[in-house]
Amino acid sequence: MERRSFLGMISSGVALSVAGCTGSGDSGSSDGGNCHEETVVDEFDTYSAGESITWRFDLEEGAELEMKAVQSGEEARPKLEVKDPNGNTIAEVGPSENIRRTITADTSGNYYVEFVNEAMINSGQWDITIESRTAGC
Repeated sequence: MERRSFLGMISSGVALSVAGCTGSGDSGSSDGGNCHEETVVDEFDTYSAGESITWRFDLEEGAELEMKAVQSGEEARPKLEVKDPNGNTIAEVGPSENIRRTITADTSGNYYVEFVNEAMINSGQWDITIESRTAGC
C-alpha cells in the first residue's frame, strides 16, 4: 500500500498534503485505487479563551475536507473558519456546540482550517476531527 506523504509542521498547526493515491490497493479505496479517504486530524484538547488552532492542507481540485468539532462540557464553544488559496473565507460556522461542515476544493492549493475559542474568559474542551477525501470518492 502506497500513500502520499504528509508535509511537516507549520508554526500554528500542521501542513498536510491531500492528493491522489500513488498506488492501488489502498485500504480507503472503494474504486480500485483512485479514492483515498483518511482521518488527518483527531484531537481532544482544551483551548483557552481567545486561542485558535490552524491547519494548512494542500488540496487538489475536487478533494474534500470534512470538519467536525464537538464541545465537551459546558464551556466555550468552537467557531470554524475555512479559507481558500486566495484568502477568501469559504466556510464559517459557529460558535456552536456541534460543528460539522464539508468543503470541496474549487481549485488546487493551500486551504486553511481554523478553529477559534471566541470566549473572552472561558476555556473549553473540544473533540476535533478532520477527514480528507481525494476527488472522485
